[in-house]
Amino acid sequence: NDGSVLINLNVPNGNETFQGNTTQKITWYALKTSGIDTVKIELSTNSGTTWSTIAAKAPNYGYYVWRVPPITDTTCLIRLSSPVNSTVYDVCNAPFTIQYTPVVLKNPVATLLEPTKDTSVAVNATFHFKGAATASNGYITNYVWNMGNGKTIHGIVPEFDYSYDAPGKDTVSFTAQDNNNLSSSPVSIVVTVT
Repeated sequence: NDGSVLINLNVPNGNETFQGNTTQKITWYALKTSGIDTVKIELSTNSGTTWSTIAAKAPNYGYYVWRVPPITDTTCLIRLSSPVNSTVYDVCNAPFTIQYTPVVLKNPVATLLEPTKDTSVAVNATFHFKGAATASNGYITNYVWNMGNGKTIHGIVPEFDYSYDAPGKDTVSFTAQDNNNLSSSPVSIVVTVT
């Protein structure tokens, strides 16, 4: 695989397994007398048939912090070369593997705890609302209570007292939002105000 003894790829050099969408160090050794100031770094995901450029002119520090692509492949190779002399290069001694399992973000789940079913309340009477939510991918950042009468309550307000100032049937909906900007399905009840 070596085109020259002036540059030598250390990692990856074959049979490693990297996780996709993570950072890894590509490391190499270049002779001090090589005169190579920068290196071209390329990736093949088909055993060297085609190459894509990772860095056209990375500084020759002996390492490069690489964002591994979000792919799954067992035939990956890295090639280092001199950007000015393509006969000076080194390639992995054997293929390495990239494994990637995409993270599937799930919406939060909201639950009404009080009241749990349609209910009635008198005009101007204080009524207690309570909700809860879970976020499997993070944490809850906002609750939204649509009170059914044109008023909405936002914020980290899982419970509160409320009174309606006019009779009617108000559909109260409760949703939760998480740190990934995902929202729960609304949970609703009907409050009959008499």
